Amino acid sequence: MHGEIKDGDTVCLKSGGPFMTVSHVSGEYAACVWFDLNHQAHDKSFRLVEIVKDSRRDQR
Repeated sequence: MHGEIKDGDTVCLKSGGPFMTVSHVSGEYAACVWFDLNHQAHDKSFRLVEIVKDSRRDQR
């Protein structure tokens, strides 16, 4: 399942939160970037078991 998440995918935390873009996958972690409501950029790494791919946004 984790192999499905790759660089450039749109994901979100399984517990909810903003949509994020995966900038890099390394091992069991994905580095993600997103913007908050004030248009400020954020970045953080999450374990792959914590995030889920948003299939609605990736069907282009």
